[in-house]
Amino acid sequence: MVEDGATRGSMARQVGGGDRGRRDQTHETTFGSNSMTEGHESITVTTSRNGDTEVVVLAGELDLHSSGELTATIARVLDTAPAAIGIDARGLTFADSAGLRALLLARSDAEARGVGLRLTHVSESLDRLLEMTGLREVLGVPVT
Repeated sequence: MVEDGATRGSMARQVGGGDRGRRDQTHETTFGSNSMTEGHESITVTTSRNGDTEVVVLAGELDLHSSGELTATIARVLDTAPAAIGIDARGLTFADSAGLRALLLARSDAEARGVGLRLTHVSESLDRLLEMTGLREVLGVPVT
C-alpha cells in the first residue's frame, strides 16, 4: 500500500531480468479512491522500455486527483535517461485542465533534459480536449 497523504493506492512493480534497455521491464501504479475521491475512477500508469524509448501507457482518469502520478512517473522515467518518451493515452476515459497541465509539464521536463516527448495515441475525449485547446501539435499528437 502506498500513501502520499492525498491519494491512496497500490503499487506493483514487475521487473524483467537484465539491463534497463530490455523491453520486458514494466512499472505499474494504480491509484484508487479514498474519502476525497470516493466514486472517482482510478488511473493506471504503466511504463516499459522499447529500445531507447520509454513507453508510458495511461488508462482511467487524468485529473486533479491523479495528475501527480503522471508527474512522478515522468520524473522516474527521465532518471533512466531515455532518448525519447512516448505516451499512449488511448486508455484515458477522462482528462481535465490538471491532466493537460501534467502532460505539458512532462513535455517541459523532458525538453529540459534533451528528451523528446510526444503523445503517440490519444483517446477520443482527450483528442477533443487537445483540439479545443490547440495543444495537439504542441504535444506531438499524430494526425488521424
